[in-house]
Amino acid sequence: MPLNKKYRFLYVTKARKVILKLGTKVLLSHEKGLNTEGIDRLVDDIADFRERGYQFSIVTSGAVGLGMN
Repeated sequence: MPLNKKYRFLYVTKARKVILKLGTKVLLSHEKGLNTEGIDRLVDDIADFRERGYQFSIVTSGAVGLGMN
């Protein structure tokens, strides 16, 4: 592994603060509107990682698409 990738890997694996950017494709389903199943899975995953000491900030660019429904 090249040196800069090695340091990046080590840095990222030690990180405990995560920023998630959720876009329209994550929040919405073409067939059903709001993607409740995908959001539920995401919430479960975040809860699992929070129990392990991770902190999350969630940013969305999908608000406009969500509001169009």
